[in-house]
Formats: sequence, C-alpha cells, structure tokens
Amino acid sequence: MILQDNFYGDSLPYMLDLLAPEPVQVVVLCPDVETVKQRELARGKAGYHSFRVEKLHEEFMRTTPRLGLWIDNSGQTPQETVERILEQTGE
Repeated sequence: MILQDNFYGDSLPYMLDLLAPEPVQVVVLCPDVETVKQRELARGKAGYHSFRVEKLHEEFMRTTPRLGLWIDNSGQTPQETVERILEQTGE
C-alpha cells in the first residue's frame, strides 16, 4: 500500500503513529525551491497559490523530523526517482 500526501512537522510522526503497527517506509521527496517553482509552472494548475514556496520549504526542512529516506530529487526524472527509491528501500 502507498499513502501519498504532504506530511510535515509533527504531522509526520502523528501519521506514523496512526498507521502503527503496520510496517511503514517513509520516503520524503524534497527538491530545492527553484525546482518546485519550475515544476509548478509546468503543471498547468496552481497548487501553491496561498503561500510562498520559499516559506513552505524552509518550514518543512526546519520542522520535519528526519525519518526514513530523504531524497533531493531536483535533478531527477520521475523514473530516476522511482529507481532510487527502489534501490534504497530494497524493494
């Protein structure tokens, strides 16, 4: 099972507690700010309209516990990111 969402700060360990005792592998994709902005422009819809990407990124990096596998996928294609996740998690 895959659960995909944005959990940051205290919400990440809270979600892990809710999922216990199920086995969970946390994978955090954290591209740099410029990459997020470029990807957002290419999406054709606005997901970051009520806040600045810089502020969200800074808060995320400052408040989110370093649990699981963290990947800066700024320079990766989606396929490369999937391959890295599978390689790192042993799946």
